[in-house]
Amino acid sequence: MIGAGIASVAALLASLMGFVRTDLEEAKQQGMLGKCLRASILGMGLIAAAFTDPVESPAMEGTAHDLRLVVWVASLGVHACPGCAPSRCVAGAASLVAVLRLNTQPGVALVTGPTSHIALHREHRMAELVLTTYDWVPKTPRGYVRDLRVRWALEEAGLPYRVESTPFRNRNAEHLTHQPFAQVPWLTDGDLSLFESGAILLHLGERSPALMPADPRGRAEAIEWVIAALNSVEMASLPWSFFQFGMADKAASKPFDDFLKLRLDRLEPVLAGRDWLAGSFSVADILMTDVLRLVVRFDGLAAHPACLAYVGRATARPAFTKAHADQMAHFAAAD
Repeated sequence: MIGAGIASVAALLASLMGFVRTDLEEAKQQGMLGKCLRASILGMGLIAAAFTDPVESPAMEGTAHDLRLVVWVASLGVHACPGCAPSRCVAGAASLVAVLRLNTQPGVALVTGPTSHIALHREHRMAELVLTTYDWVPKTPRGYVRDLRVRWALEEAGLPYRVESTPFRNRNAEHLTHQPFAQVPWLTDGDLSLFESGAILLHLGERSPALMPADPRGRAEAIEWVIAALNSVEMASLPWSFFQFGMADKAASKPFDDFLKLRLDRLEPVLAGRDWLAGSFSVADILMTDVLRLVVRFDGLAAHPACLAYVGRATARPAFTKAHADQMAHFAAAD
């Protein structure tokens, strides 16, 4: 049975907003941006009303009501967006109703797609997200511990989560079952436990269009830049930072200085030509920004203004501000 509660409708509307975002560029190119937006907004209101109407909701189990809903949505699309093919509106409406029917089955959620606009994605829809980080760390790494990356992504997506702690000083066997290198963070999503910030962010990207582009090209670009941030840029910035922290002899730092400079020289023209790595803000930007923040800490981007401006744009986002403040408060509470 299809639920008519407020939570179900809210989840539905959130998914449909992903559809609106996906089609903005296409509508803009066809000169129908205003009409497509009106159609999408009206369509969301129509569907919400159909699913919350106390008289109509019981009938949602019937084929007749499904057909009426298909007609409503399809006719809305035909009249509001005359440049679109009627067959596409009917097919899209039918797919939407089928998804709404299936969306009540365990483990099925709505995500957006580039052509059909709505696709099915199997996930633990009701699973609780639990982020685990250290109970305390010294003051030097605060604000840079990598649970910040996960906090930031969760805040960007608006996904509910809670934070648990694992001992910093006594990294026990339980810790190793979740993170075999005795590091943090790890994320549990139902019966799934994930470690490595990059893997966690890619997983969360599957749960929210706010974190991963819906179109195949944008998705591929986001994934490649996630890997580039970790394997090309952080590979250079992390050993370089050891010298900045005084953990290695500064006199031996030149090869590492040169290696980082080469990576930043390559990244600079990329960021000079775009606001975000994959078109829209994504998990790739969370990772790349956090990697570059460590370089900024030691004024290492002074000769790379586009990289510096990029970090400034990203860290000005409210989700980063909250994630950073929450991490600092978490560790300070254990002092």
